[in-house]
This record gives sequence, C-alpha cells and structure tokens, in this order.
Amino acid sequence: NNNNNNNISKYNFVNHTFDRIIFNFPHNGVKGSNQEAITTNQTLLYQFFLSASSLITLYDGEIHVALRTSPFYKSWQIVVQAEKAGLILKRTAPFESSMFPGYINCRTASADLIRQAPSIESAIIYIFALSKKSIT
Repeated sequence: NNNNNNNISKYNFVNHTFDRIIFNFPHNGVKGSNQEAITTNQTLLYQFFLSASSLITLYDGEIHVALRTSPFYKSWQIVVQAEKAGLILKRTAPFESSMFPGYINCRTASADLIRQAPSIESAIIYIFALSKKSIT
C-alpha cells in the first residue's frame, strides 16, 4: 500500500504547528481481520501519533481520529497507541459526516472499491492531546 499517511512530519512544516490534526478512518489496506492486519494498523496509528504530536500546539492542540466501533477496530487499541506516543485521551464524540462537507467514506483496498464501504453510522472520534509529561 502506497498510502503512507502515518509520517506527516516528512512534509516541510518548519516553525508551524496546528491546533487540530484530523485523520478520519485510518486503515493501511491490509485485507482481513487477522493478526497481521491488527498489528500493522496498530503500527500505523502509533507512527501517526508520534508524527502528529510534534506538530500540534503545546497546550491546546488536539489530534482527532475517527474509527468504526466493530471488534476489529477496537482490537487496534487506539488509546494504547496514543499513550505510547505521549498523548492522552481527552474525550470521544460521535462521528458526524456533516462536519466534513463532501466527505465520502471509501474502501482502502482498490480491488474492493466496487463494494460499498462499511457503515460509519456508529463511528467515534477519539480526541487526544499531549500528556503533561510530553509538554515538560
């Protein structure tokens, strides 16, 4: 999969920070719900959090990640991945696609694009901030 969104620090954001970084429905495209798919998606999240945490404002910056709530996505342990990267969970909120005009959820594996993407109806946005330990 050529979609390497987990390393946003490779872009030239010298001396620039963001109040909010949003990553809706990350998935590395590995097919199936096997251990390889779980582990590689955990790694995707962890590396994304490491990268994004260096780009948010220190005291009020947030990282938002939307995920479905099925057992497969829960197995990624998003909060654990964030904590390993020095973040804390501030809160969660229901995902509302109306907040993103024009947003369309689609599959990551190109061979499956003809199939409808999974429902995001009960998806959650996880909102993270830097832990106090990361700021000091």
